[in-house]
Amino acid sequence: ELDLVAINEFNHTGLIAEVKRNERKISLTALENKVAALPQKDFAKYQFQLQALSLQEIKSESLDGLTSGGDQSSLIPHKF
Repeated sequence: ELDLVAINEFNHTGLIAEVKRNERKISLTALENKVAALPQKDFAKYQFQLQALSLQEIKSESLDGLTSGGDQSSLIPHKF
């Protein structure tokens, strides 16, 4: 289960995020494992940015700010 998936089909990039109510339960390793399990035939050509978000972060920031010029220090590049 992935909570947020945004794909740009034109430049083969995307954002995959997991959202947890309790930020202590956030695991980037678990998110990386979920992304690695995506079907290769459909997603091998994409380069994804991975993002783990707490519910508090969702309330305080818009996703637009995270993906288009906002603070991207916690984004993790992931290539299949």
